[in-house]
Amino acid sequence: VQLQVSGEVTEAKSIGQVAAEGDGWPRLLAEEEVAQILAMPGNQTCADCVHEADSVVPAWASVTFGVVLCPLAAGMHRGLGTDVSRVISLKLDKWKRQDYLHMLAAGNLHSNLELEEKIPAGVEKPVAREAGGAAKEELCAWIRAKYGSRSFTKDGNGEVAGHIARTSTTVATEEFCGLLVVRVKSAKEIVKLDITSESDPYVVAELGKQKFKTKRIKNTANPTWNESLFLNVKDAQTDVLRLSVWDDDSFSSDDFIGDCHIKIRDVVQQQLRDAAATSPSPVAFDDMLLQGGEPHPCVCVRWTSKGKVRGYLSVELTYNSLS
Repeated sequence: VQLQVSGEVTEAKSIGQVAAEGDGWPRLLAEEEVAQILAMPGNQTCADCVHEADSVVPAWASVTFGVVLCPLAAGMHRGLGTDVSRVISLKLDKWKRQDYLHMLAAGNLHSNLELEEKIPAGVEKPVAREAGGAAKEELCAWIRAKYGSRSFTKDGNGEVAGHIARTSTTVATEEFCGLLVVRVKSAKEIVKLDITSESDPYVVAELGKQKFKTKRIKNTANPTWNESLFLNVKDAQTDVLRLSVWDDDSFSSDDFIGDCHIKIRDVVQQQLRDAAATSPSPVAFDDMLLQGGEPHPCVCVRWTSKGKVRGYLSVELTYNSLS
């Protein structure tokens, strides 16, 4: 098996290196590049659980370990923290060249030969059943033991927690029902809140107590981010995503430009209408009008921005159920 794996990995690396030549990274993967990753040994299924339905195609990757994952396992990897496992989407996120090549050099089978070398008797990989979903505590314990503690490696202790302590990681797996991918695409006609230049805008995504922000784009009214943010969803029927746009200031408090709100249930309903999709598809919210904004402390800026549109924001949202 090792010879076979080694041969296939060597072939995949040469293809990947050719595909990765030139500029343009980080970038979205092409369809054929995603197909190359999914064609790696063991990558037809999730690295961490067994699915009874063959139709469940992994859509996420831990680029730290070079494995592909189902949405449920991906959400639990995120609970480990990026210092343990860095998770990105195969189709929705921009990839670094070295991460793509690492995926072609690893794969589920190759990585699991090391990470699952010494599984103790009586411990089995969790089964994700379509009826009722996977046992979340069981899968959480497996992932924490496998990646966090390296319990199943050659030098591991083989231990799996008998029960899940109530930590921030387990709260995420027990209380949250889904994972929301917010792809912040661009904005236009952002109001000018600096005296000598255009605004330096960035976007903050808030869901419950979670808050993540994009990078800052300097001196532009029409920024493009193409950046993905990940938030856990507690209740897909009642949760509301807030997207706010801010002007970054170096020597004073950042200026609030405006915000907009999206109900998670609207995203879910739109995805359900797409009956032909085999996996959750992104839902576009383009040119959303930014509302609100705070009076600027500078009289000149207040005067020049008075009565003007605050700007328009465009995003794509993808909801992945963890059940």
